[in-house]
Amino acid sequence: MPDRSRSPYRSERTTRWRRRGAVIAMMAFSAAGISVPAWSDSGPDTERPAHECADATEECVGVIEVPKDWNDPEGDTIEVPFAFVPASGEGEARGTILANEGGPFAQLVGVESVTEVLGPVLEERNLLMVEMRGFGDAAPLDCGEYDILVPDSIAECAEELAEDAPYFTMAQAVHDHDAVRSALGIDTLTLFGNSYGTMVMQSYISHYPQRVDAMMLDGVLNITDDGYTDTLNRFLHQQAALEGLAEVCSFSDACDDLPGEPADRLTEVVEQLREEGATEDLFTLSAPVINSQNMPDLGRETNAALAARLDGDPAPLQRTLVEYAIPEGSMDRAPDPAFLSYNCSDGEFPFDRDASREERRAQLDDFYETEQPFAPFTVEETIVGQLGVSEADWCVNWPAGDGPPVDVQADVPDVPVLITSGGRDTGTPTSGARRTAERFPGATLIVMPYEGHGNVYPSGIEELDCPTHQARDFLSDPETPAADHGCDDPPYLAQGAFPETVSDLGDLDVADLSGQEARAVHVSFATASDAAVRRHPAAWRALELAETTGIRGGEITFDDDTATIGLDSVRYVEDAAATGEVSHTPTGDVDADITLDTGDATHEVTLSWSQMFAGETTDVSGSIDGTPFTATIPAP
Repeated sequence: MPDRSRSPYRSERTTRWRRRGAVIAMMAFSAAGISVPAWSDSGPDTERPAHECADATEECVGVIEVPKDWNDPEGDTIEVPFAFVPASGEGEARGTILANEGGPFAQLVGVESVTEVLGPVLEERNLLMVEMRGFGDAAPLDCGEYDILVPDSIAECAEELAEDAPYFTMAQAVHDHDAVRSALGIDTLTLFGNSYGTMVMQSYISHYPQRVDAMMLDGVLNITDDGYTDTLNRFLHQQAALEGLAEVCSFSDACDDLPGEPADRLTEVVEQLREEGATEDLFTLSAPVINSQNMPDLGRETNAALAARLDGDPAPLQRTLVEYAIPEGSMDRAPDPAFLSYNCSDGEFPFDRDASREERRAQLDDFYETEQPFAPFTVEETIVGQLGVSEADWCVNWPAGDGPPVDVQADVPDVPVLITSGGRDTGTPTSGARRTAERFPGATLIVMPYEGHGNVYPSGIEELDCPTHQARDFLSDPETPAADHGCDDPPYLAQGAFPETVSDLGDLDVADLSGQEARAVHVSFATASDAAVRRHPAAWRALELAETTGIRGGEITFDDDTATIGLDSVRYVEDAAATGEVSHTPTGDVDADITLDTGDATHEVTLSWSQMFAGETTDVSGSIDGTPFTATIPAP
């Protein structure tokens, strides 16, 4: 995700716009009995106020004033900043894209990252981003110090903000977005939302269908029949993770041949760890490991590591649990109060919205006990139980706002809609994307089987940026039917086994090499590729590792300045140790120079292969003790 540690837009330019005076956008709406002013949808273009940014020829950050409560347009007002980026090409722009990155969090700090996503699209189209009220410079909510891990602290913050918080919800903020559109004199918008931004756009299109000419949603939040975000579908069960564990295994012949079902293997391992009192390991397994099957290292290894442990070999899984243990204190940072205000108002939870705090807690606890949404883990064994990191647990202590963010009774416009979903996205799973697509008559749903959440951000590596090009093609020309770019090339195939000895690897037939030499090539490749996958360009969590271990001993160190990996007596199997260096490129090319000690002999081995995408076999070239070879090595 982009860095939001500071905003490049909280600058002299913003202050200058405020000094010049804000445009008063006292809009009101027919929804919820609110009247429509003469200069909005029913009024002629000439009666709309024109903000100075409307005539900008370069990026312009402005501010408008809007009612704090859109149901009371004559009451108090707040300031809402926005950023307008005119199309960079010659001639008149072909339209304006309203974008929201998600969160909910401050939006104007993300203008640069959205610009990178859209790239050449912005040669012909304008970009508009509106700050979410309560974040950034848009009347930020603040209750001083509070501790997100302490329920009473959340409740105290909610009480301190009780007068303002009901107006800092998407049901209110959606009208800010249209007020900015009107102030700029823009007739229609193309909507682009990522993650929570998909709910922002679904809210907008439900309230202003006549103002939308197309919409793209990535990592979509499903909306319930009552117009709230489907929080249960997103956070409160492990079903998507279990389905993902099974699906990645089904893509691989070696993994698919394992006995039993992935969910059953996981359940058995959980029971073992529970009996051993391995609380921290259960915590790690339930969160980053099972929910991160989009990453090449975890996706490749998890099923086989579970099977190995059940077969009496705990080493592969234990290394994974050490690598992905959540650092102490890393989850302690409290989100902005506005984050709670939006989520607790916009979401549908397993408790009554109008119940007391104590009644909500009892209802949520009953849900956990009867529904067991985290099975095979207990609540206490998950990140929710240990840290309270669940919107439901937070929102027990925060009052709900008035009304849903999405008007589900509104007519849905028949405009082009593209919905993209990562098949390995457990936060906003594809099941919700399918239901969302059914709501829009002009919708195309594209599922990318190995992708996770937030796929449209470019990596700078062409081979991995298929989702970015998918988005750009649609947003550049929504009237052309959305084409599936085939964003399904596998960055990995799930392993079927972790061999314990050289002989467990199986025979490898390589022309001009003896059986001993071929086995040495095989184990050298297995050892080097096990290290190299932790620097696969898509293995973003593993990129945080400075060092790790071989499965059965030895040290692996990562030097990202030189794009090299050091191997020091690394044992992928028990009876062979590799020492040397592995180099890698952003495009997935890997070279290894290894001294392999098998106890009976020592071999000098060089290897070259590509790890960007995987198949049932890998073509490898190199030399062993000076003899060149080419080999086709089956996936483990």
